[in-house]
Amino acid sequence: MCVPTPPPSMPLAGDEELLRDFGVRATEHLDDADEHLLALEADPAGALAIDAVFRAFHTIKGMAGFLALDDISTHAHDAESLLVDARRDG
Repeated sequence: MCVPTPPPSMPLAGDEELLRDFGVRATEHLDDADEHLLALEADPAGALAIDAVFRAFHTIKGMAGFLALDDISTHAHDAESLLVDARRDG
């Protein structure tokens, strides 16, 4: 399989193994966040659950940033910002 050459601003984005690994790890973090979000339904003031969801999105943001996956990084940052507000208000 031929991997297209990524633009210079995304040097790691053409590495299929890194992208596959990102997908696996991001899915694991999203699954973890999902579990904690369900826990928040039962206990909306659950600071530990909010912290866990924040960490999941923070990690995804960092991994996406490393790979120059800017759209994913931006969306993870937006989610993280909402969670900062929830942590502060909780």
